[in-house]
Amino acid sequence: MNPRIFFELAVKFFRIRFLRQRIPLKVSFHITYRCNLGCSFCSRKDIDMPEMDTAQIKKMMDEFREMGTFFWVFNGGEPLLRPDLGELIDHAKELGFHTSLVTNGTLLEERLKNEASFGRLDYVQLSLEGPRDVHDRMCGQGSYDKIMACLGFLKIKKIKTNILALIAKQNLDFFDDILETASGFGASVVFQPVAGQDGIGSGMQECVPEEDAFKKAVIKLIGRKKNGAPIASSAGYLSLLKDHWPHMPHGTICYAGRLFCNVDPEGNVVPCCSKLSCRDLRQPGAKIGFKEAFGRIQDVSCCSSCYYFGPQEINLFSLFSMKGRSF
Repeated sequence: MNPRIFFELAVKFFRIRFLRQRIPLKVSFHITYRCNLGCSFCSRKDIDMPEMDTAQIKKMMDEFREMGTFFWVFNGGEPLLRPDLGELIDHAKELGFHTSLVTNGTLLEERLKNEASFGRLDYVQLSLEGPRDVHDRMCGQGSYDKIMACLGFLKIKKIKTNILALIAKQNLDFFDDILETASGFGASVVFQPVAGQDGIGSGMQECVPEEDAFKKAVIKLIGRKKNGAPIASSAGYLSLLKDHWPHMPHGTICYAGRLFCNVDPEGNVVPCCSKLSCRDLRQPGAKIGFKEAFGRIQDVSCCSSCYYFGPQEINLFSLFSMKGRSF
């Protein structure tokens, strides 16, 4: 990381942590809830919500930059269903954002080949749940092969790539396959429990493993990480899963709404991804302005069932380990 950027982030984190200021250092923008797949574990596939247009989104990004945002994540749904995504990536880079894309990976290869904007991404995270038969059973026939092609092209483009693998009943025995695939493409892997975002969605409950099987799998991952496997989940996060899943320990600090926030397709601001469906917590940024909306976000305690990788890694984050974190 550039020393100037590191210093800027350190100052902002100091202001957030010790001066109790609110700075949306990271914003995860769910640009659409639409998706081209029908994953069995998805909690948002049945949500139909209006979406901001290109001009509204650019204005929002401008406002967040003025508030001190540095990390910008295009999330979904499937963000690549938006034809203006390349234009928005360009705008994010012009604002100086570290820009990430979270995608299922099935549509990215074509956009990478045909739109130079996608080559400007700092970071791409895509989903992989196991070998072909396991992944296609969970996410849709033919999706595995498209992801493999996408991983190959990301490697050629030298874009930092991360694989998100859920810790689910259906794939507990295939983590080594995922790690081997990631290693072959120069990618790292985030392992995350299947439940914890917006509660249990339709079809999600049957994906949740038994507690003993879950903890055995996590202990195995801890061992793999110690032996050099390309696991991006931090040792602290994996230990949290091993010792406390499925319930968070009481008193856990959460920076949701203080250091990071989420924005839904309509422009509502919420503290984190697990609150996207909570109507009472939504602040209408597209109507009242995003600075005002972020300022209205209520302090939230750490949710008892939240093991979502992004928020928990930030909550575990310390000033002295900023350089090594993947946001």
